[in-house]
Parts: sequence; C-alpha cells; structure tokens
Amino acid sequence: MLAQANQLALDPIQVAGLEVMLPNNLKAFFYESGYLPTTAEEARTNARLRVRSIGDILMMHTPSLLRLGLLERSRRADKVLIKDLSRTGIGVLYHQQIYPAEQFQVRFQGRLINAVAVRCRRLGEKCYETGARIISLETLEEMVRS
Repeated sequence: MLAQANQLALDPIQVAGLEVMLPNNLKAFFYESGYLPTTAEEARTNARLRVRSIGDILMMHTPSLLRLGLLERSRRADKVLIKDLSRTGIGVLYHQQIYPAEQFQVRFQGRLINAVAVRCRRLGEKCYETGARIISLETLEEMVRS
C-alpha cells in the first residue's frame, strides 16, 4: 500500500521540472526498496541502499575539455531521480549524460550532497544512470547555522 502511494506521489510524469523518461524496464522503480545485492567481482566497499526519491541537481564544474561540447549545459537547478546511496557514493537518473569528472550538487530531504561523476550509461531516451563519488555531505540545517 505504501509503495503504491509512493509511486503515485513520485510519478515522474507528474513532477514539475523532471525531464527523466524511465524506460519500460524501470517502471517498477519506486516499488523497490532495501539494500542492493553485491557480487564478488564488485570493487565496492560500502553497501548501497535504494533511496527512490526526487531531488534538485546543480552542475558545479565541468572539465575544460568537455565544456566546448556542452554549451547547452544548464547552470540552473533541475530535477533528478535519486536511485541509491552508500556511505561514499550516490546513483542518480538524469535526463542528460553526466561525464566522468563532472562535479554536481544534489539537494534532497534536507541534505546537500557534493559529488563527482565516476561513470554514466544511457538507459533510454532522456534517461542516464550516473554513479558518483560523494565529496561532501551537509544538512541544510548545518548550512543555515554557519
């Protein structure tokens, strides 16, 4: 019941500003929860938790070699789907490709996460899965106090 309510509340079609188009194989995206399994071949040191949330993303730094080809890259905040989190990383679904070494900021649930992209793959039209290493994590409450 709760998963169904979550699905309706976070339906990407109904969220203003969210341009991600989930492919058919990800339609159950918001029904999944819990920790993701790992395999022996993975180099992960921390478990990943499925988050399934919507946040705001802001591109902070694009390496100079990439800038010329990304003139349309926006400096405004966009909506992003948060896929999973670990102690040192974050996975997001975004409507544009985020290249390795690009830095971005994600704000959701009272947190501000600064991250650098490590990998990105296309899942469908307007749907790219990006894995990033977390550089810093702050709560918005901490930011207000400082």
